[in-house]
Amino acid sequence: MRANMSKTALRFVSTVAAALLIPCVSSAQGGFRIGDAPQGDPDAAGNKTRSEKLAPAQAKNLAIVWCSTCHGPGGQGGGNSGNGFNPIFPVLAGQSAEYLETQLKSFRALTQDDLAVNREGYVERWIKNITGIRKGQSVDGWVKTVFGIEGEKYDDAPRNEERAWDFMKGVARDLNDAQIHALAQLFSKVPAAGGRPADGDVARGKALFEQGDAAKGLLPCASCHGMDAHGNGPIPRLAGQYQDYVYDQVKFIKSGVRSVEQMAPLVQNLSDDDIKAVAAYVQTLN
Repeated sequence: MRANMSKTALRFVSTVAAALLIPCVSSAQGGFRIGDAPQGDPDAAGNKTRSEKLAPAQAKNLAIVWCSTCHGPGGQGGGNSGNGFNPIFPVLAGQSAEYLETQLKSFRALTQDDLAVNREGYVERWIKNITGIRKGQSVDGWVKTVFGIEGEKYDDAPRNEERAWDFMKGVARDLNDAQIHALAQLFSKVPAAGGRPADGDVARGKALFEQGDAAKGLLPCASCHGMDAHGNGPIPRLAGQYQDYVYDQVKFIKSGVRSVEQMAPLVQNLSDDDIKAVAAYVQTLN
């Protein structure tokens, strides 16, 4: 009886080990993401064409099942009422396809950096994406022991920003180029959300956005984002964007938590009140 139990336990352990080992080996060897053509496949060109054909339907399904959970139906957030949606998540509707595609590919690249630089396996990345545990945070217990999670950057980032990065890395990890392109096209064609009433010094925000502040060495935001704040190509649309999200992102860029090379020097002289005012103003725009 004891021998049978030992054999059963051994088979169970072997099965679990194999289940964990296979994805890790696949990851270590480069693996492939959903929709990618298998490496060395002579029909790779045909598979790529098939991926492109399937991408629009896949993107629509992803937008409904995944994206809408945080960004609202069609990426429009919570509408003018804002009911049920956290304003730290950006409105995607009406953003340019170029901007959205660039952002999704950047999130996917972060995952590839984790794999290449930190030699993370599939299971380790999955646990980090699900739990939000990042390198640099103090990690105790079996997770640290088993997966060796140690220090990284972004120590001063608020918890919600870290979790957003981790979650979006997990979402973008398995998207191929065709799916990313289709998602960007989909959201870019959804009518942009209308302006919302905002709390703050909207008049000051309007002046800063349109004219800047020469005394403080501030250039007008409109010089890049447009007088209507509709953005252009890789420059994001700000009109109708949640003020909480805009405020957070400008703060992250100013502190270096979020790396945006073009904007970093432009926001250094903005005070907290300036940032709040601009964020309030752009939320009111259609």
